[in-house]
Amino acid sequence: MTDLVDGLLARRLNLITDFGKLLDPLADKFMVMGAMIAITASDAFAAMRWLSVWAAAIVFFREFAVTSLRSVVISSGGTVIAANFAGKLKTVLQIVCVLVILLEDTVISQNLATPPYLFGYITMFVMIAATLYSGFVYFKNNWAYINPAK
Repeated sequence: MTDLVDGLLARRLNLITDFGKLLDPLADKFMVMGAMIAITASDAFAAMRWLSVWAAAIVFFREFAVTSLRSVVISSGGTVIAANFAGKLKTVLQIVCVLVILLEDTVISQNLATPPYLFGYITMFVMIAATLYSGFVYFKNNWAYINPAK
């Protein structure tokens, strides 16, 4: 929520900077990756570790690839790549996934009598799809900086 308020204030007060365009997604990446590591390492979520390991690897790879792409674009004389809709949706879905996993055992499944981690699995698969899709979008939109012949 603080990220949303920060973005709204920056736009309203016209305080958008290239530094902020780089730092804001980076802060989101650290938060999500830290949560993914904690979920993967925790014995409380051992039943879904097989998927959380893959999800964490995909998230890490995508985040480092897009951050590298941003560096290439900037060093090639391009502009700072701000977060697009696909990237923002990916971040929201990653945060929702982490929250669902953290709350499922204590709140969700107790009130809905669902199989263990059903919603965790569902949100994790949706988050993985959104993560892969948003990475594809970033590379598709900035391919000219990687392959100038195209």
